[in-house]
Amino acid sequence: MTPFLVVLCAALNRARGDDRWMPPWLPGRALWYVAPAIGLAAWLFGASLFTAIAATGAYLFWALWEWGRWFDLGRHPEGYNREGVEPTIVELAIGALSFGSDHVALFLRHLMILPGLIVLFWGPGLFWPLALSIAFAAAVVAIHEAAWRFVPTYPIPVAEVATGALWGFLILAA
Repeated sequence: MTPFLVVLCAALNRARGDDRWMPPWLPGRALWYVAPAIGLAAWLFGASLFTAIAATGAYLFWALWEWGRWFDLGRHPEGYNREGVEPTIVELAIGALSFGSDHVALFLRHLMILPGLIVLFWGPGLFWPLALSIAFAAAVVAIHEAAWRFVPTYPIPVAEVATGALWGFLILAA
C-alpha cells in the first residue's frame, strides 16, 4: 500500500462530514458512500480483500454514532449544531459516563472504533485493538482540541481531515 491512502482517507472522511458535495438525487447520508469508498481505496492500494471489507465495516460502525454534542469540546453550551435535538440513547449513556466533560465524552464516543479494530487487526488477542482504540480516541480528542485552538474559524473540517488521515494510517498498519 502507499501513503497516498492516508491522503485519500483524509479527503474521504472530510466528505463524510460535509454532504454538500452530494447531488440532490443521491439519497441518504454521505457515510453510506464514503464507507465503501474507504474499503475500495484500501483494496486498490494493496490491502487484502478481507482487510478492505473489514476497513469498510470498521469505518461504518465508528462513523454511524453521533458525536455532535461534544466535538465543540464545550465551546457551545448546547453542543455544536445539536441545540433543540433530543439526545439519543447512545448520547445519554456517553453523557452519563463522562460526568459532563465534553473531552471525556468525545473520547468515549470514539472508542466505538474498538469493534471494528478487533476485526481489522484480527489476531490472537485483544491487546492491539484495545491499545489502538485508546490511542485513536485520545488522538481524535487532541486533534479536535488543537483544531479549535489553532483554527477557530474552521475547526471541524480540519479535525475531519486529520481524523481521516488517522484512518489511513490504521488501514496501512492492518
